[in-house]
Amino acid sequence: MDATAWIGLVDDATSLRLQNPRARTLDLARLESGTVGVVCATVQSVSALHAFQRRDGGEGLRAEVILVAGGSTRVTLWDDDTRLVQDGTFRVGSAVQFLATVLPGLRDLELQVAGPITTQPPPTSTISGRLTMSPPLMVGRAEKARITAIAHLDGPHGGKIVLDGALIAEAEQHSGQCVRFDGVCPNPALDGWFFQTPEATLSPEP
Repeated sequence: MDATAWIGLVDDATSLRLQNPRARTLDLARLESGTVGVVCATVQSVSALHAFQRRDGGEGLRAEVILVAGGSTRVTLWDDDTRLVQDGTFRVGSAVQFLATVLPGLRDLELQVAGPITTQPPPTSTISGRLTMSPPLMVGRAEKARITAIAHLDGPHGGKIVLDGALIAEAEQHSGQCVRFDGVCPNPALDGWFFQTPEATLSPEP
């Protein structure tokens, strides 16, 4: 992410702390239950919406967002809050800033959105090199499971991308060839790694 984007988020975070004197900037690697603070992070992944049956017989909606910034954590969205996924507020590669509460989740501590969200669109990059693919893996459980694979691009402008969806099959067709990925987003937590954004494309190179 470029400096201008982060400066904008830092300014917004400062404003939030002035409005909420008890709030501090949360360290995603050292979360404490019950803490309220400001989050400045990058969206690493966004799940699909999952419908579930409530105990009262009604139907609910749930989505998960993974954020990274030094550490990583999950934001679980329920029912009306899932609109933040549907409207693109939480989008892979975007920088986000918001007030949050740290709460026990289904598996570990996670964040609950407690205020308006400021977003910066993802900075995109182009990487190229000779492509090799790792074997596809199934991640997640039951209805939340999805297939991912790692694309390795060997070369001075290469890197590694975690792929999912139709781009896996397309990349497998070009394994061993020189290719270019456009519209990928650098992973701020891992040097040389990139996110697959919705706009990411693959093109063979001469």
